[in-house]
Amino acid sequence: WDPWAERCREYQDMAVRYTKPLDGGWGWAVVLSSFVICTCTMGVTRSFGVFFVEFADQFNQPATATSWVISVAMAITFGGGFFGGMFGTMFGFRPVAMVGGVLAATGCILTSFATSIVHLYLTTGVLTGFGSSLAFIPGLSMVGKYFDKRRAIANGIAFSGVSVGNIVFPLIF
Repeated sequence: WDPWAERCREYQDMAVRYTKPLDGGWGWAVVLSSFVICTCTMGVTRSFGVFFVEFADQFNQPATATSWVISVAMAITFGGGFFGGMFGTMFGFRPVAMVGGVLAATGCILTSFATSIVHLYLTTGVLTGFGSSLAFIPGLSMVGKYFDKRRAIANGIAFSGVSVGNIVFPLIF
């Protein structure tokens, strides 16, 4: 009797069978949602330059200290992609992307209450950055699950949200 072999057989029985992606239908709604995720996560963080001078003046900090805010946010966004992928695999991509969106939005809202540059590091840098990583990576990973033949165009449309966010958000802010 081998407990490991038995456990492996249990996992094989639990495995979900692969089904061919549909290349349309609900997949386009997933592309739209990934487009919105890319627009919001990258558009907001890359629009930090709009607030840069105001933050430096408001908190009486040099440009180097103020620039660390967005550096921390981007480092955590892309460095935390590992956690977004890992949690997405463990709990499902949709719930992880939703939690990431809530964390990123909470970080943006709490930024308006910041009274020091350290608060910006924590709210914009850590909270918004980690929320963006939880939303960004699973959001893009979902597109590949719904497309086979049109995967390249679907990923291109979804990822073009980054460019749209880079154009739209500075105008809004």
